[in-house]
Amino acid sequence: MDITFNCTKCGQNIAIDEAGAGISVQCPSCGASITVPNKQGNSSKHSSLLRSLFDWITAALVVLVVALLGYAAYQLTTSDGESWRNLRIHFCRMIGNTRLAAEAGDAFAQSMVAFDYKLAENYADAAKWYRKAAEQGDASSQLQLAKLYKDGKGVPQDFMEAETWYRTAFLSFQALAEQGKANAQYWLGVLYAEGNGVSKNSVEAAKWYRKAAEQGDYGAQESLGMCYENGAGVEKDVVEAYKWYNLSATHRYSIAAVQRDSLAEKMTTPEIAEGQRRTSEFLAKQKSTAH
Repeated sequence: MDITFNCTKCGQNIAIDEAGAGISVQCPSCGASITVPNKQGNSSKHSSLLRSLFDWITAALVVLVVALLGYAAYQLTTSDGESWRNLRIHFCRMIGNTRLAAEAGDAFAQSMVAFDYKLAENYADAAKWYRKAAEQGDASSQLQLAKLYKDGKGVPQDFMEAETWYRTAFLSFQALAEQGKANAQYWLGVLYAEGNGVSKNSVEAAKWYRKAAEQGDYGAQESLGMCYENGAGVEKDVVEAYKWYNLSATHRYSIAAVQRDSLAEKMTTPEIAEGQRRTSEFLAKQKSTAH
């Protein structure tokens, strides 16, 4: 079997019996001395495959860069003057850097940075970052800033300023709750229950807890269970209370599990069985709705 190769000087195609691999021959066209290459083996084939894979990856990266540049151009031509800020935020989110995203102006990232400072009990920096997010309309940050003013943590204690931020948070959560956002419905219920930013109203609290609970919000389920156990805003019903505590506990919410077990000690066996039946019925209905 012949080995086919090209002259390195003039490009002449040459064919030599494979037995001549490794010897020197003269090119019949230009007379240049050429070493006959070895027959292509598996290692060469593997190298060829690796080169092809590398070329494919390179091409894919080029396409990705072009797409990103196109997206950047789109942002620059369609935004309202905050294009560079938005691009920085998108980039920081893409690389998963919360601090950079916060510094770029992303309200959610700012609230996360604030939360980290709060956990570390650095309330001054927590207040600083909550304020940045709150001023952009982030409802959770507005609520947290109100609490800091109320408690005088990280900021001078100021009940009027606290109430201002509670009211702002209430209005923000109300708008989101009316759009069907479960977490906002839960917090709207909390504000009604505590009378922060709005007049205290246990009936409204239970109403919003229910809306969130029926969407599977475990915090709202636990709170609605408390409403039924204590008759706050709803008629007292230990079976219904058990049901909502039990549903919340399915999310591994330990507080709800403790409250369920404590309530069960005061219930009859038939009442507990009915509470469990209602739990199963709710979960089955939720599952069928999801499909």
